[in-house]
Amino acid sequence: MELTTPVIPLPKDSAHMEVIDKSIHYIQDNFKRKLSLKDVSEHVYMNPQYLSRIFKKEVGISCIDYINRLKIEYACKLLTTTDESICHISSLCGYSDQSYFNRVFINQMKITPKTFRQKNKDK
Repeated sequence: MELTTPVIPLPKDSAHMEVIDKSIHYIQDNFKRKLSLKDVSEHVYMNPQYLSRIFKKEVGISCIDYINRLKIEYACKLLTTTDESICHISSLCGYSDQSYFNRVFINQMKITPKTFRQKNKDK
């Protein structure tokens, strides 16, 4: 299943463009598993707190918010195109705790995964 990446304009003249670009590609390639700021920072050989600061400055949202946006976008696709259980979908999106998945989903989508599926199935 192909995923569209959230469109977040990045300044082309940023001194940190290479690190941000490498971080985003790593996140896009690995968001379906449990992925932390520490994982991303290790991939780009940078201190997690420093990466977090420059990521938010350059991208406009935190690294964790970016990861969660990708996960929830993927969850929305699965909810509308499959009959997988919500528990299984949360696992496929890299969440080990369905309760946390539900909180993140509601925070971003303003409805529960079950309600989202009911409203959007087979559209």
